This record gives sequence, structure tokens and C-alpha cells, in this order.
Amino acid sequence: MNEGDIKMHDCWNLIGSRSPKGASCERLKNVITCVNCDVYVKAGRRLLHRDAPVGYIDEWVEIISTAETLEKKETTSVIIFKIQNQLVALPSRLLDKVVIPGRVHTLPHNNSSYIAGITNVQGELAVSLDINRLLVGKDSRKPIDESRFPRNVVIKLAGGLWAFEVEEVVGIERLKFETVALEAERWSGDEKFVDSCFLWKNKTVIMLDDTVIENVLRGIRM
Repeated sequence: MNEGDIKMHDCWNLIGSRSPKGASCERLKNVITCVNCDVYVKAGRRLLHRDAPVGYIDEWVEIISTAETLEKKETTSVIIFKIQNQLVALPSRLLDKVVIPGRVHTLPHNNSSYIAGITNVQGELAVSLDINRLLVGKDSRKPIDESRFPRNVVIKLAGGLWAFEVEEVVGIERLKFETVALEAERWSGDEKFVDSCFLWKNKTVIMLDDTVIENVLRGIRM
């Protein structure tokens, strides 16, 4: 809707500072420019307070909701870390915290090879998960260089708190990425844990399937 849709005397276009014939309004001696004039201000208020045209609100609701949907589909927040010298990722919504690895206490009568024990994480008990054995199927951890910064990634999943040691935590990233094919030589683990692969800073990152991991964890009997 433009100004012509509401009947008004648009003096600013006729004799005011926006007139193509030059300004001739007597009010300009005091207000300098039309935007300072109360006539212009009142006209603007009338435009702002007018009723919206039919379909206008519905149109903008659709535009905004479509934009939000596209953003949610195109971007994903993930935590990227390194396991087996390979960059992997999990949805950041699972992350509780990242801490320096602490002492792991063994559990008596532990029947799961995936569970190393329990560990204290800032006053909370978390199950210490052997992520290498879970994903790869055996304890095939490689020696960690002294230049690396091992960390415990603590996640909330399957109704509990789980901590697992990784070689390095890269950080949390909100990414807009396209998936790429998984190269067999890049992943020595079970492919059922792989959701997809994507490129990040020209490096291949394996996105783990948290649903599959959750199902496995729920089936563990300690």
C-alpha cells in the first residue's frame, strides 16, 4: 500500500523539501525540512496506523515461517572432536560439558566391555564409556601425542550421563554443510554408527548417528 491509498494532502511532495519544483512552504523557515514538520509526522502516523490490506499479514507469516524452516534445515550445531585420528561429530544438543579426564573407578560385576567404570564430573557421577571399543569394536586406541589435548566429552543420552575420552576437542560449530561420500579408509569403525560425512575446513568429518548410539547404550547391562 502506498500513500495514494489514503487520502491526504502530501504537501511535502508539492511545496515541501521533496517537491521537484522547489520548496515554497512557509513552514520550512522554522522546521528547515519536512521531516521536522508536524504535518509530515501526523501523515506518517496515519500510514502506520492504517488497517493492513487483505492477505498482507498472512503473506508475511508465511514468509517468516518459511525462512525459519529453511534455516533449521540448512544449519546444524555440532561438537567436533577427534577419535582414532579422525574428526567426528555429534549434535551439540547432547553435550553437557567438556572436562579434563579424571580418575575412572571400576565397577564390580561389570558385564559390558564398553563400560570402563564411573568417573566424577564436577560433582556428578558419569558412566565412563570406552568410545573406541564401542565404535571400532576393540580397544585399538593409538598413543596420544604429548602435543594433543585429551578431553572427556560428557553427554546426556539414554537417560544418563556418559563421559568418554577423545584425543582432542575441536569445538562447537554451527554449520551449513552438504554431505559427502564416506571413504572406507577414513573410518575403521562400524559403519552403523555413521550418519553422514561432511566437509569442514576442507577436512572430512564423520557425523555419528546418536540414535544408534543411544539404542546401544540403552541395551547395556552393567
